[in-house]
Amino acid sequence: MEDIIPITKQALIEALELSIEILKNIELDEIPLEKVALKTGRLARLLNDFTMEKIIAYEVGGYPYSKNGLPPDIYNLAILAGREYENTDSKKYMYPNSIGDLEGTIIVGDKAIFAAQSGHLPERQKIRYEMSQAKKRLSSRLSFIYEYVKRKYHELKFSHIPADVFSEVRKSVDDKIGLIIPNAIEKFTAIYTNLASNNAEDWANAVHSCRRVLNDLADTVFPATQDAHANKKNDAPIKLGKENYINRLMAFIENSSTSETYIHLFGAHIGFLGDRLDSIYKASNKGTHTTVTRTEANRYVVYTYMLLADVLFLIDQPIDANKCV
Repeated sequence: MEDIIPITKQALIEALELSIEILKNIELDEIPLEKVALKTGRLARLLNDFTMEKIIAYEVGGYPYSKNGLPPDIYNLAILAGREYENTDSKKYMYPNSIGDLEGTIIVGDKAIFAAQSGHLPERQKIRYEMSQAKKRLSSRLSFIYEYVKRKYHELKFSHIPADVFSEVRKSVDDKIGLIIPNAIEKFTAIYTNLASNNAEDWANAVHSCRRVLNDLADTVFPATQDAHANKKNDAPIKLGKENYINRLMAFIENSSTSETYIHLFGAHIGFLGDRLDSIYKASNKGTHTTVTRTEANRYVVYTYMLLADVLFLIDQPIDANKCV
């Protein structure tokens, strides 16, 4: 099994640029399909798509057909490439010709047709049939490659959108959070370091740090108190002590916003995130093993940033660093 090489941001950028270039090559008929295929092989390699990389290698070099047919694994690749067809005997076959061979058949056929204009009709018909078959198969190869590259282009193009949107949210938070929570930047630095680790314990630590950041935020915008706060939904009192940071953030939102929709959405998000952060935190304190995947940890960091942005949005007065604790 091939070793998967971590895909870097630079590799993704190169892959996107290459997909754009390949689509242009195909749509404007700029280069032979064989060269397009070689570029597609590189695109697959940049994306760790080993199956497509193998297929392209056979598309360019030809499938190793013999009197015994093809090995099952290679035949399966040919099926994925759309090379299998049904003959008049209702049996399944595949054509092993490389893309270069198909292109060559068309070029040679054109010359042979011209040379055979005064020749026998059966000879011309045979040449035309071979050319027609080669053109049909080459068109299938073009369609197969084009659809693959187009799909990868859209995946790469739109995969940047969530990252770009989150970058804007992160920047807006980073610009202000340090004034409200002086040590928040250090905490987030630790979070990113833990996320980059291959150790599951570090991913859990990243989640714990998210909890601490939200706790620090609650201490600033709605300090702990022994007084009860009336829930707007049912007037039931809720605790606002030191450990009740979720309730305190919710109380701040209810006191600061007049939008019932905004309050409802914030409550749903902070409730979900708080429950998950607290459950991981409590399990850790009890020495209970709890599994946090890197994907989950990444998600909780994003959620934390989004909630921070919601709270900071409601702080409508300039931040005075001298008043921050």
